[in-house]
Amino acid sequence: MSIKDYVDAVAPPSKWLNDIQTASKRRGTHQLTMRQIDAEIAAARREQQKKQKVKQPIRRLSTHPLILASVHGFCSGGFTPPSRSFAGAARVGR
Repeated sequence: MSIKDYVDAVAPPSKWLNDIQTASKRRGTHQLTMRQIDAEIAAARREQQKKQKVKQPIRRLSTHPLILASVHGFCSGGFTPPSRSFAGAARVGR
């Protein structure tokens, strides 16, 4: 009894694994090297990326009214910075 026969007797492969192995042998893909498999995967991913080239929508950082108002005021030139910045307050308040 060979090692393969022993392993098959003790822990037989599942049906789905046998199906995959049989299909691979039928197609001839059981002889592919890892380099060939990696090349096929890379080609399939490149093709998939070409099909899925869609512009992503622009997302707002926040829809909170205060943030939107400050951004709008800043963009329109009506934004006035606070009189004391955080760093300035730390220096003045020593």
